[in-house]
Amino acid sequence: MASIPQLKAIQAAGAARALAGIVKGVGISTVKWVDETNPELIGKDEIFTIHTVVVGTVEPVSKKTATLKGFDDGVTKNFAAADAAVFQLPGQTPAEGAEVFIVTTLYEDDGAGVQAVLTSSNRFLERP
Repeated sequence: MASIPQLKAIQAAGAARALAGIVKGVGISTVKWVDETNPELIGKDEIFTIHTVVVGTVEPVSKKTATLKGFDDGVTKNFAAADAAVFQLPGQTPAEGAEVFIVTTLYEDDGAGVQAVLTSSNRFLERP
């Protein structure tokens, strides 16, 4: 982590300070896949994200995106507009001075790869 220039800049700036105003929206529109999961010969990666958002002191709200398919090394894909919107989620209202805390976790959906292997295996096993 110490070799990441952006992290060094953040650390040099010191502790974050609260800004005045209202957070009206946050979005993540694009995912760039740096390195496909090994072994790469089996198939391409499929991913989805889960966003969890807390505004002020209210209960967190979570949202799962649709699965994006076909990721190889270096592939960039865009989320659909509905999935790109991270904040505001239903039931959340921005308020003056309220902190917005967002955790976004990216997952690989192995279900499609496992299904492809099982389908291929069944075809092989069903041959006379």
